[in-house]
Amino acid sequence: MALGWYSDTGATAAITTTTVNTEVYAKLDFKQPDVRAVYLDWDDGVSNKTSGSNFQWVTTTEPISSIVVPHTYNKTGNTLDVTYLTENIKTIS
Repeated sequence: MALGWYSDTGATAAITTTTVNTEVYAKLDFKQPDVRAVYLDWDDGVSNKTSGSNFQWVTTTEPISSIVVPHTYNKTGNTLDVTYLTENIKTIS
């Protein structure tokens, strides 16, 4: 899987840093077109524990090989360090 950060919804303007309360877009490209759910821990919460993290589930009705997910980043810095988990069609159906 590849992950890139962008400042636009079309995922064409790559970025490496952001500021607080700025909307950014994570583009995730998967090796196989069989992903239907993605768990994202954006790493800008109080901690990475479920109770203190800033996380999001993204689901699709059809299997995908790529997705762009918007997020308003709540931390300033030059690292956009997201933790992710994907679920492919075989484990959901």
